[in-house]
Amino acid sequence: MTATIKDVAQRAKVATSTASMVLRQRPSALISEATRQRVLEAARELNYRPNLSARSLRSRKTFVVGMVMTRLRWHDCLELAYPVEEFFRAHDYHVITGFSNADALEERRYVEEMTNGRVDGVMVQPVRTLNPSVLEFYETMDFPIVLLDGPDGTRLPSVKKNRQEGIVLAVRHLYSLGRRHIGLGIVSPRPSYFSGKERLEGYRRVLEELGLPYEEELLLSGGSSPDYFKDGRELAADVVAHMPPMDAIICANDVYAIGLMQGLAERGVKVPEDISVMGFTNLAASEYQSIPLTTIDHNHELIARTAAQMLWDLMCWPEGEAPPEPVTIVVPPRLVVRESCGARLFGYLPENAVPLPKTGS
Repeated sequence: MTATIKDVAQRAKVATSTASMVLRQRPSALISEATRQRVLEAARELNYRPNLSARSLRSRKTFVVGMVMTRLRWHDCLELAYPVEEFFRAHDYHVITGFSNADALEERRYVEEMTNGRVDGVMVQPVRTLNPSVLEFYETMDFPIVLLDGPDGTRLPSVKKNRQEGIVLAVRHLYSLGRRHIGLGIVSPRPSYFSGKERLEGYRRVLEELGLPYEEELLLSGGSSPDYFKDGRELAADVVAHMPPMDAIICANDVYAIGLMQGLAERGVKVPEDISVMGFTNLAASEYQSIPLTTIDHNHELIARTAAQMLWDLMCWPEGEAPPEPVTIVVPPRLVVRESCGARLFGYLPENAVPLPKTGS
């Protein structure tokens, strides 16, 4: 026979309400640590499992949140997904995740299925090759939905990176090191990628501000496969063909930059002496490369937790009241200075950057 919460309460010699608060992880100053441990031990002894169906019927909620991400292999998907999962777990919710495989129509299908009584809210990481009709469809939905790193100008609740400002920080840092022919290593040449468009807008703007020419031939692509390391490594041949005048390159993400540095090393090109290489993510592994990677940190954890809080607030909005006007929160980036651009070599470190580690004993 399946144990109930009443059975747990009787075994622990506490009120049913006390057992319920402990098992649902509701903090209370009235419940001592000894009582809490007694309830948990009773639940383990009885192999208690909560009746989620009864709970949902009582509240008319599923206690599930949906999350539609772009691709499982993409590093930013994982770095965004975990904080969302952690946030909702703390609120006694489960998260189910689907992957659109960078297909906007597949993304919409997931959203439609999830919102058909399966979840209480949905978080979507939009496909970067935007399909305007898909976003317009989301706008018509009377359902809590938040975009996780969507495009500029959306009319949906959204939390996103500031890619333009990230590129501005990157170019200004390279300029401070004396670099004057700064290229972009883009993942895909497709102009429909909103992420690439946003970077390009920042790139054009900062070059003009610094009085540098916009050299279209320095926009390089190593391919559009999901294997960023391979594409970055292959990009090295094109980079070498443009040296000189190219003396620096900003890559679309850290994996791309790490692959590029390996490809350059195989061709006898020294980083940062011959060319500065910069990433755009701040993966944990970037610090531990043979040449630690200078990069832009977009704070994925803050983006994810802010979006999760935004979705939670929409889900908890009083029934019958008009929801708040949708807003877009843009999380500012920061420059992380390491070895791959030559800050130590050229003896320069901007005040707002994360400092280089000390050398020597």
